[in-house]
Amino acid sequence: MPKFAVVAVALRSAAGHGLITDPPNRVGGNYNIAGTVCGNHMDGTQVESACAWLTARIQLQGAPDLTDPLLLTTEESIANPDDFTHSDSKNPWRSPGSVPVRSPCGNGFWHDELDALDLPPNSKKATWVAGTNVKVASALFVNHGGGWSYRLCPKTDAMTESCFNSNPLKFVGEATARFTDGRQVPISVRRTSDGIWSRNPIPPAKEGHDASKGLEFAMPDGMGGAEPMSWDFSVVEEVALPADLVSGEYLMSWRWDCEKSSQVWFSCADVTVQGSVLV
Repeated sequence: MPKFAVVAVALRSAAGHGLITDPPNRVGGNYNIAGTVCGNHMDGTQVESACAWLTARIQLQGAPDLTDPLLLTTEESIANPDDFTHSDSKNPWRSPGSVPVRSPCGNGFWHDELDALDLPPNSKKATWVAGTNVKVASALFVNHGGGWSYRLCPKTDAMTESCFNSNPLKFVGEATARFTDGRQVPISVRRTSDGIWSRNPIPPAKEGHDASKGLEFAMPDGMGGAEPMSWDFSVVEEVALPADLVSGEYLMSWRWDCEKSSQVWFSCADVTVQGSVLV
């Protein structure tokens, strides 16, 4: 039995936490569902839990290097950015991209011997042009704060975390919350100084997974009534493709480093890159 068929059986009851909704990716995910459910067999894939791919139980070994309160996503960290004694200070977002992970596309939530790198490409695939800005989007099923990055690795290379880390895509401009009913709300976002990590702009719940117990900080303007935990919207952003990006087939990895949990979540999409239109 091929590995992707095993996944469909093994992850039937998994609860996952986040995924790409644009471009089409290996586990499914789209604007119409966003993070309202951890969808099954979305976009014709064989995966029953689209947002259930991660490296779990991973924390920083040294002191955090992200201490800017404007980039933090929990009230305790924002109030005490240099206090490294509480548990959240050791979670992956406090040093984005630095904690080692098992797979750049994630391992199964319940069956971590399964690797999303073994999943077949989505039958749909984006084609991008080098030197242009392209749209990307993600949604969360369980919100753990933190932030994310989008990275590319050419399929001519080994699909390793090192390859993806060497080819991050820089964010440009602001963002939009695109709701499942088609409504769109502009939202401001904050990025790391190098432009390759975007802070989760939506506040998680203070306790557990119950947003009714209060939010960590205020919702962005215009987002009143939005679901802060299992999102009924996607955060849509743009990233810049380098003009000298070589034409060919690539895998894109979305990496979400959490602040409220010791987890890094992933989603991967196959894309074709065409040569730059610039002369």
